[in-house]
Amino acid sequence: MEFKTAYEKRARAVSTEGLDQLKTNPTTNVSSIPLCLAGIRGRYSGGINEAGRPHGAGYFVRDEGGMRYVGTWKDGE
Repeated sequence: MEFKTAYEKRARAVSTEGLDQLKTNPTTNVSSIPLCLAGIRGRYSGGINEAGRPHGAGYFVRDEGGMRYVGTWKDGE
């Protein structure tokens, strides 16, 4: 059996319209900062956005009971 390799060049139109309007949320990493979420007090470690809210990968440990939420956060939720 003989195999043939085919090479093909394609032109692709790419639109950059609207790229300047895209907003990214840069994050800063913090470690064990006090945080109150929906009336639940605890400590948060992970990324925060410019507003100081959890954003990106992180975890929250409740003060009472020590339950832990590990996951991805978006603007504090």
